[in-house]
Amino acid sequence: MKEVRIGTITITKDSLHRYFASFQLGSDESFVKTSPKTKAEIGIDLNVENFYADSNGEIVANPRYYRRQKRRLANAQRKLSRRIVRAKKEHRPLREAKNVEKQRLLVARLTAQVMQRRRDFLH
Repeated sequence: MKEVRIGTITITKDSLHRYFASFQLGSDESFVKTSPKTKAEIGIDLNVENFYADSNGEIVANPRYYRRQKRRLANAQRKLSRRIVRAKKEHRPLREAKNVEKQRLLVARLTAQVMQRRRDFLH
């Protein structure tokens, strides 16, 4: 049985007020198993039109997550901007303006969705 040591724990909070814990672990044995080497070769072409195309003829399409969300995100950002202007006009601090905070969280959620979809696709 491997002995695993916890080195450092880092807790972060994102713009959606979600908390994440990352652990730095240490061990005398490797965590990743190496796969056996093969003599097979493959060519990969990364381009703008597709995500990639390889020499075996496989083509993976680019899902364009940002373009799908662009209109919703733009509308939400405009609404946030108007709410900020109104709060400043009424001489209210932005930390106390509840509608500004609600809209800021909506914009952050839409941005995070695009980011998470891209990350999931790459994984």
